[in-house]
Amino acid sequence: RQKLLGEVVSLIAEIPEVIQAHGLSGQIDLMVRVAARDTQHLFDVDARILSIEGVERTETSLVMGEVIGYRIRPILESARREQ
Repeated sequence: RQKLLGEVVSLIAEIPEVIQAHGLSGQIDLMVRVAARDTQHLFDVDARILSIEGVERTETSLVMGEVIGYRIRPILESARREQ
């Protein structure tokens, strides 16, 4: 499974709706963020991902809203206090 991962990532990167992907540890190998116009478009993007050799299944979750934005200040301030 792992030996196909590079090829899977390359093929996923060719899908224009893919806006980001992360490699994960554990049972799931990738988290792929996509942008879709509506549920049918999401279904179509999911079907394209599933058609890639090496992709066994997908699980879809919808982002309803950002609750904590990207930030680094808290960890930098914590590290400074620990010095």
